[in-house]
Amino acid sequence: MRDRSAFLRTQDDINANLERHFWRWTAILVVLLVACAIIKDIHSWLWIDELYTITTARQPGPRAIIEATTEGTDGIPPLYSIMVNALLQVVQPEALAVRLPATIGFAIMIVCVLAFCRRRLPAIYAFCAVLLACNASLYYASEGRPYGIVLGCVAGALVAWQAAVDGRRRTLSLTILATCVGLMTAMHYFSVFFIGSLLVAEIVRWGRSRVLDFRLLAAVTLPVLLVLAAHGRIIEGSRRFQAHFHSPVSWDQIPEFYIEFFLPMAALGFLALAAVSVFTPSPPTSPTRGGGFIAAEWAAMITLLLIPAIVIVMSKYTINMFLPRYLAWGVIGFAILIAGLLHIASRGQVMAAVALAAVLITIIAAREIRYLHSKPVLREAEKLRVKLETLPEDAIPIVVPNNRAFIELSYYAAPRISRRLIYPLNRDLQMRYRHVDSASLLMSSLKNRTKLPIMSYDEMLTKFPRFLLATLPEDYLPWHLVRSGYRVLPMDSVDPPVLYLVEPPSERTETGNSDVR
Repeated sequence: MRDRSAFLRTQDDINANLERHFWRWTAILVVLLVACAIIKDIHSWLWIDELYTITTARQPGPRAIIEATTEGTDGIPPLYSIMVNALLQVVQPEALAVRLPATIGFAIMIVCVLAFCRRRLPAIYAFCAVLLACNASLYYASEGRPYGIVLGCVAGALVAWQAAVDGRRRTLSLTILATCVGLMTAMHYFSVFFIGSLLVAEIVRWGRSRVLDFRLLAAVTLPVLLVLAAHGRIIEGSRRFQAHFHSPVSWDQIPEFYIEFFLPMAALGFLALAAVSVFTPSPPTSPTRGGGFIAAEWAAMITLLLIPAIVIVMSKYTINMFLPRYLAWGVIGFAILIAGLLHIASRGQVMAAVALAAVLITIIAAREIRYLHSKPVLREAEKLRVKLETLPEDAIPIVVPNNRAFIELSYYAAPRISRRLIYPLNRDLQMRYRHVDSASLLMSSLKNRTKLPIMSYDEMLTKFPRFLLATLPEDYLPWHLVRSGYRVLPMDSVDPPVLYLVEPPSERTETGNSDVR
């Protein structure tokens, strides 16, 4: 009994310390997570989407970046690449330059989620919300894509909206709200769906007060309309990617999204609540600060929970393209919702939040420590890189038919290897074997906008009748070359092989049926 009393006093002391030094602990959390993120920014190798970012950002200036994006060198709006273009002039290494905006956005998310929850919940519950959000989105703190900035904008918009609703510095709050909504839309078009949560919240407010907040509604909607209008030509240019996109919408994506982003939060919240029932008496052990969220805030968070399912259904019947990271910003709403529900279910007992925070800190720390002991590798082409770098000096070209592997190897392979690489461009073959054409469209744009050795498939065969073929298991080109009469000889013992010597039909021996496996 004495041990339990000491334990309860300890968790009360933790909450009291957080209440008293809230922003000091916020600063510590931000510094620790940002420091880890910057280490990852520098240490980990860029993956294919980040390499598209940096390839587009290397254009001569903003106008060229906008034109390149319109032509299809990248699938995201040009603003992020324009930011990276400016950073490349002053920040090295390039990996840090391409990821730094996302890291800054992630830091803003941390501060804003804490600020939002601090107004309504005890300090420890506010930290639970931000730790839940960080645990679910930590990857985007170190990815050179716009999702980290979108996370910061969503959290910033929620804080500004809350302040405007409370009547605190309304002009400034509405200005920040409009800026965040406009910026997130300019970063990624799927961010536009976030405003649905605020519109639902405003409907709830209107239902209670019978007064519409027209200034707030204008701050939410007008920036979106202006940004989309300004991006009209880019959006129109992206339509050709929709017909045969590499990730078409499927109904399975609805449960998969919630399993990936929401279910772990809910499970941790349930375990924390179970800890309360086991280790604490039913009445709260000490008074807690914060009376919980207002109705409009609950409406906003519940809508954020529902938006992914709604968007997937809409995408199924419209553009038919979707990836879970498009709506990764939803984790902010999920995290705040779980923290708020836990506060209600535990009747404000601090133990629930202390238990949840302790588990989350352990999980996040373990992930970061494990990362620090890992070796950087290529996400797609690591086996190819290792194999190719064992090859002796030679002039024979190396054909890489997989666009992801080709881009990674072009950036990271040793110069004696990278200068021999060729990408064979053929939309008809990709449609025949894969029924998608997004890679071909993108590589066609890069062919016109970069110095990468990208050439048409027929031109490649004419110019280089004998070559090495470096493939991933899913690549179709070895089998297509066999059907076309070429001799395709495996050069390694793995199954399936990753490297072949390809010789033209004229060089086939009398017994030389293809040796491809």
